[in-house]
Amino acid sequence: MKQCIIQKITITTLFAAGIFSLTSCNKNDNNHLDFGYNYIYVPQSLQSGGINLNYLVPNPNDVNVATQNYMIDTAGNRLDVILGVARSGMQAGNAFTVNVQTNPDTINEAIANNLLQVSPNQGDSVVLLQDKAYTLPSTVSVPEGQTSTTFLLSIDIDQLKALSGKKAALAVSISGPSKYKLNTAQSEVIILIDVNTLNLP
Repeated sequence: MKQCIIQKITITTLFAAGIFSLTSCNKNDNNHLDFGYNYIYVPQSLQSGGINLNYLVPNPNDVNVATQNYMIDTAGNRLDVILGVARSGMQAGNAFTVNVQTNPDTINEAIANNLLQVSPNQGDSVVLLQDKAYTLPSTVSVPEGQTSTTFLLSIDIDQLKALSGKKAALAVSISGPSKYKLNTAQSEVIILIDVNTLNLP
């Protein structure tokens, strides 16, 4: 008599994870690689659990320094916000590349509709992070055999200090994957930086 094997497959990305329980009755143990759909997304867009696309920096729920979602490069005078690209599904991973861009209209519209007035410091004004304040790669590649990779939004610390008492916002999205399809619901993330809580040098 064949026995059903309950397989638990865990997909882990930076600061965002999903757990899917799959049940099968297959002779070939490798058949589990066929399960799941291949979609590319930005894992940081899931910080809220799907309520919105906000990615709070620093993460108010994370007190562990080792897993903070940013790094301060004192020598380079910059704050590096950790972002990522990930692929769902368990098929053998092929390499792929995506384009990275910012969407200022997303932020301007959200500010106009008071959609970014969130805790902590909910009363702080929110401003669009200007182009001159940051650098961002134009493309990101995930190597063959991997399901995810990280990249950095690097922000000039002096530019951030000039925004003391405010929150800086930037919408970053991915597009044009060289392979697989986008999860359009999670292809954009709204980075919301609470300047006063960063303890900048």
